[in-house]
Amino acid sequence: MRALAVASDLGPPRLAASSVADPSPGLRPPSPHKRERELLQIWPKFDLRRQQVTQALVRLQAARSRAGAFTEKRFLRQDFGGVVNIGFARRAVCSSVVIGLAVWLCGGLTVTAQYKKPGSPAPLLYSGNESGTFRIYFSGAEIGQEKFQIIESGPSVKASAETRLTIERDKEKVSFLIRPVLEFNRFFEPVSYEIGQDSGPNKTKARVTFRGAMSDAVYENGKETDARQIDLQKDVLVLDDNVFHQYIILAKRYDFAKGGIQEFSAFVPQQFIAGGVSVSDKGMEAVQVLSQNLKLQHLLVDTGELQISLWLDDRHSVRKLAVPKSGVEVVRE
Repeated sequence: MRALAVASDLGPPRLAASSVADPSPGLRPPSPHKRERELLQIWPKFDLRRQQVTQALVRLQAARSRAGAFTEKRFLRQDFGGVVNIGFARRAVCSSVVIGLAVWLCGGLTVTAQYKKPGSPAPLLYSGNESGTFRIYFSGAEIGQEKFQIIESGPSVKASAETRLTIERDKEKVSFLIRPVLEFNRFFEPVSYEIGQDSGPNKTKARVTFRGAMSDAVYENGKETDARQIDLQKDVLVLDDNVFHQYIILAKRYDFAKGGIQEFSAFVPQQFIAGGVSVSDKGMEAVQVLSQNLKLQHLLVDTGELQISLWLDDRHSVRKLAVPKSGVEVVRE
């Protein structure tokens, strides 16, 4: 981030008589001494404003330092290191721009187009219920499972899961239980999100309430509570770390009738950062899913730093996800 600097050696300007030009032959310019007196009267206002800007920058830097200290000290993202965190390029919509994303997988949901306005494309709407289990692999070894369900109720949709992961840390096995709950409407606009993570006696939680232009987030780790706000787009995708079923929404947001490269904004609650992803259709491919050889449609998700492959069946349900650079694969039973 480019540093901002405010000059501290500014003083009232001095105008020499020769610096004042005659604007037109018939007009006489005001006395340079009069102009200098006027500037001396208004300069304290500019000087006060300069001091206010300096103070605001100092407060902003202090706030960022506190927020960064809290996040790096204890919050969720550090627990898994590089297992399933996905890096993003600097395409952010907030001041912190390097994104690590979750892994969303798509199931047997349907998307319908309704309320089409004359002369404009119909919006994609979510429709359907689904539940299932994903197996999670890291470097070829199974490290856990995620059981999820997505239930539509009237105008709202609730996506929840229970994920159990076991990883090796300092030559010891460490287990995690993750419980995310996302509520959004049929236009894919998030309403609220909550995620809790337990690992032995350590418990952390995050809650996000989406309020249009400015959304509220609260982070808890058992000892500290940190409240923040962030400016997000109304239809931002919630793609959190270590929450694998959430790529269902990303896959369902892709408009296959339109095709090509499609851009979406995304928010990672555990890291409190937002940015952009692009999705493109790479056609049909032969893919092995568990013991089956399937012909599946390949969607490529580009974060700017990593590429995530989603393979969909003929119902546009995700059967497999892979992040080669991270050594992560997720397949549906």
